[in-house]
Amino acid sequence: MKLAIIKKAAVALAVSTAASAGMTGAAFASKNTHKYQTSGEAQRQQLQQVDPCEGIWGQFANDVKQAGIADKNGQTGARDNWLVLADAALEAGQKAGCGWAARTTVPTYGQAPVVQTVKTQVPQIGPAQQLQ
Repeated sequence: MKLAIIKKAAVALAVSTAASAGMTGAAFASKNTHKYQTSGEAQRQQLQQVDPCEGIWGQFANDVKQAGIADKNGQTGARDNWLVLADAALEAGQKAGCGWAARTTVPTYGQAPVVQTVKTQVPQIGPAQQLQ
């Protein structure tokens, strides 16, 4: 009879120990001090989630500004180069899904550049002329 009582006591002790071990983990948890936000890991994650639209907008605005300055100074070649860069920045903004890129266009200054086609005549060389 004493053996049965000892077995029951051992089982009860094992069950109570297991139950209390599960509860003590939560009881000893430290208070949340929100220090994670200032940790190096959190700052690296924020840097990885940088929105490219702001930088692309800055580049586009600078290119348009420089094109305006070049046009004001009569530098049409430089103006056209800046407008090509502005167009590339606008396209990059559209590909990145920036809202400003959907509402913006590259400005035009003065007359659009004229492309001239020059026709040249190449003399026809016959087989007899090639051998001479």
